[in-house]
Amino acid sequence: MTRKSKERQELADTPLPLEVRIAVLPCRGGEVLLRRLFEPLGYEVMATRHPLDEQFPEWGESPYFTVTLKATVRLSDLLTHLYVLVPVLDDDKHYWVGTRK
Repeated sequence: MTRKSKERQELADTPLPLEVRIAVLPCRGGEVLLRRLFEPLGYEVMATRHPLDEQFPEWGESPYFTVTLKATVRLSDLLTHLYVLVPVLDDDKHYWVGTRK
């Protein structure tokens, strides 16, 4: 993710056609949020929502998706986007705030 290569810097700087598939990704904001986060960065977004339970469709859908992202980007940029944006998708705090003394 540092965008540095001792031996092949030109390759590290080259945008490549990349595709990443995340089999189970929480996204409480739904497909709309996925698209709002990744499409402005140049990604093609494909998302399939998982049901809560396939045997009981009346229970509705879960907040989990299978997501595929495609773009021609530098690998470091793709990894950075995932590192920063994936935690945003589950709409849960990833830090602890203690009481003030």
